[in-house]
Amino acid sequence: MSTATVSIATICFDGFGDEDFHRTFTHAKQVGVRQIEFNAWYARNLTPAGLDSIVSRCREHDLTPASLQISPFAPGRMHRTWPGRRLDGCGCWKPPSAWACA
Repeated sequence: MSTATVSIATICFDGFGDEDFHRTFTHAKQVGVRQIEFNAWYARNLTPAGLDSIVSRCREHDLTPASLQISPFAPGRMHRTWPGRRLDGCGCWKPPSAWACA
């Protein structure tokens, strides 16, 4: 039997603004959550440098990117987009098998 994992979205800490996830990295561990759903709604977060920044700061703060929410892409197809593939390659995030598309 698998166990459930709780994650929290960056919107809970950073709101709708382009805050570079500063509040998320500052407070997520303090509330006991290590799995983060990144609401990457701003273009700079989706560049190679932006994704690398998310990954390196996750490692620095002992957090795991659980998902990457990008509008207007459907989450089920995230792993087929280049940001999803880039996070796959970092070794710290894998898309859930339930997201796999035929």
